[in-house]
Amino acid sequence: MTDNDEVPPLMRESFVLHNRDSILDRLQLMARRRTLLTAVPVGTSIGTSVNVKRILPERGLIAVETGAGPDDTKPLLQAKQVVFSGRVDGIAVKFEVGMVREATLDGYNLLAAPIPDALLWLQRRQYFRAFIPHDMPIKCQISLPNEEYHWFDVINLSVRGIALLDKSGRLRFWGRTGQVFEHCRLDLPNFETERFDLQIRSKLETSAEATRAPTLRVGFSFLEIHPRLEAKIQRLLNELEIKARTERFHLDFPGR
Repeated sequence: MTDNDEVPPLMRESFVLHNRDSILDRLQLMARRRTLLTAVPVGTSIGTSVNVKRILPERGLIAVETGAGPDDTKPLLQAKQVVFSGRVDGIAVKFEVGMVREATLDGYNLLAAPIPDALLWLQRRQYFRAFIPHDMPIKCQISLPNEEYHWFDVINLSVRGIALLDKSGRLRFWGRTGQVFEHCRLDLPNFETERFDLQIRSKLETSAEATRAPTLRVGFSFLEIHPRLEAKIQRLLNELEIKARTERFHLDFPGR
């Protein structure tokens, strides 16, 4: 990764995974893709190219192979800490491990590194959009042109935008595609956000199955949000992803 992909430190922390299952999922993806990584001993600037060959969760190890000779792999074996970095389907990834060892797997000589406790998964080009579960209600306050402030239920969320459910007809009357609403606010768990602006991207008529009452689903894009709010949204999406694995909530990939 070059120049930290231009992400501020505050934002970078929100992309760091600490959940072991999430880390293993990303590592397994690297193994399936035979992802090419650069391994650099901490304190040096000389890297060695390696491929992720297999993940061994039961042994807490990552098996990597390299076509480099003994002289090139020697710095990795002597280092106390090694940083691996690269890209998976265009997503920047980086993690640091303890000592790397020589090993043998299925008769092949390779290197073994411990599974990291944290992994940076810097997905900036393609965004997850999570559908909000019923037991975690999130609302968005919209400043309407008639100077009324109204709260709407958020039905999905990403760092790029949100979708709201309008049962009152207010956005049907006041909103049009492309219209901008200023000074809006999200009510996130344990976090009161500053104001931001939203722009309508799409409108879809729906109806409640039980009552057939007409409702409107309205998709918005954030015109600009503060890095603190973006970091909070990203952490919430990570939490929802973990929750989805255990409770099978629906997650939509990718989001817009």
